[in-house]
Amino acid sequence: MRNRKFAFFLFLFFFVQLNLVSAFEGFDATHLFDKEAKALALKEKKETKAEYELRTKGFVQNADVRPKQVGDIESFNCFNLVSMQSEKIPAVLKKIGKYCYVYLEQGKTLDDAVLSKIVFQFDNYIYPTTTSYFGTEWNPGIDGDPKITLFFLDIRDGFDPSTSHFNFTAGYFYPGDEYSKDKNPNSNEREMLYLDIYPSNPSRKDYMSVVAHEFQHMIHWHHDALENTWLNEGMSQLSSYLNGFGHPKQVLAYWRYSDNNLMAWQDPTMIANYGQVYLFGLYLYSQLGKDLPSKKTILKSIVADELTGSAGIEHAFKKNNIGISFQGLFSNFCVANYLNDPNFANGLYSYKKFLEKMKFSSMCFFQKPPFSGRGTVKPWSARAIRFNLSGMTGPIMVSFQGSHEEADDDTKSPNSYAVAAVLLDSNNSKPPILEWLNLKQHKAEQILKTQAGAYDTLQLIVTHRGPIGQSEMPFACSAPSASFA
Repeated sequence: MRNRKFAFFLFLFFFVQLNLVSAFEGFDATHLFDKEAKALALKEKKETKAEYELRTKGFVQNADVRPKQVGDIESFNCFNLVSMQSEKIPAVLKKIGKYCYVYLEQGKTLDDAVLSKIVFQFDNYIYPTTTSYFGTEWNPGIDGDPKITLFFLDIRDGFDPSTSHFNFTAGYFYPGDEYSKDKNPNSNEREMLYLDIYPSNPSRKDYMSVVAHEFQHMIHWHHDALENTWLNEGMSQLSSYLNGFGHPKQVLAYWRYSDNNLMAWQDPTMIANYGQVYLFGLYLYSQLGKDLPSKKTILKSIVADELTGSAGIEHAFKKNNIGISFQGLFSNFCVANYLNDPNFANGLYSYKKFLEKMKFSSMCFFQKPPFSGRGTVKPWSARAIRFNLSGMTGPIMVSFQGSHEEADDDTKSPNSYAVAAVLLDSNNSKPPILEWLNLKQHKAEQILKTQAGAYDTLQLIVTHRGPIGQSEMPFACSAPSASFA
């Protein structure tokens, strides 16, 4: 326990590189519309208003429309995220940029300098950067207008410090806006992002990270409206980083609760979810391609792939001649969280230059024999155990056995494990040695190639994986934690 406390404070020392600046916790609410968005995507054809009119009426009504002007007032359908009911909120058009319209909730005020900075940052940095990494949004989109609406409002999210409701919604993308009102009465029939101004502060230096996050959602919807939440959110978290806003503070939550399910996206672990999918996205990015153009090509390929989740990543890898399975990638990611050594194995088990110093702590540290025990690990997660080998010599035998779990669907697809045995030198005088156990039917009994004596610590990293493809989400959301010994 003492070692874990020391590691915690050491990690906090290195964690100053993260954005630990907000007294409250802001969330993205895009995932709240997942079911509705996927139902619309499966049922309704994606088409512009003009295409819809031509298909349903046989003609396009070309009425003269006055171009938008600063000072225009429009009412937008917005969601009260407490009741999930739609409300009409009037808005004033404050600025018109190269790629955006900036609307502000009527009755609210923002300094003109802040509004001008928002337009400048979006037009000159966020739009070109995000599209270069992830692809373009639907352009000119449902309304035939290439500009994106950025609506700044006090999102109705129940934030009230006086009643201890400290969490709030920083922003969201509502896919329902991409359909005509005939198909979705709540639609505003435009490409649109909703951005909070209370308690969010648009004058803060890192405020536009939310815009970068939400804009990726808009792009991802255009290419793959059925994408799984965990991957979509991971790409949006990565978008904020690639736009220069640093590592998100949710990484600390994942570090503290590292036995977290990558794919399930469940409310009790929401903060850790964001931290985990971000680190997975960052690890993916750190390992992709040999240069920036190839990294961008592969990221765009992942976003554009119509297969969802891990299957989409695997398919994109095949198209770009990357010879690793998703399960192998995930296992390497889990090991990287515990080793994060860019000098070992050509940086395969690290975040390379993108995130240094961070290392997860083992769930327990056995100081003396007998070295045996039991534990549990969630689906799409990993746990590690350390053993003190100081003063010991001779062969090292490792025995492992994990429980059998199945997907909760017709396929009954089984789980799998990957177990890395890592020999470490506590003085860091020599590089680690890693050996994967040869598992058969979730079991292994293996004498390691390296004997005790040269290294004083053994770390076992147990990765629990599920099936990919059709059974990915049923397994991730319903399979229990697996037992191992």
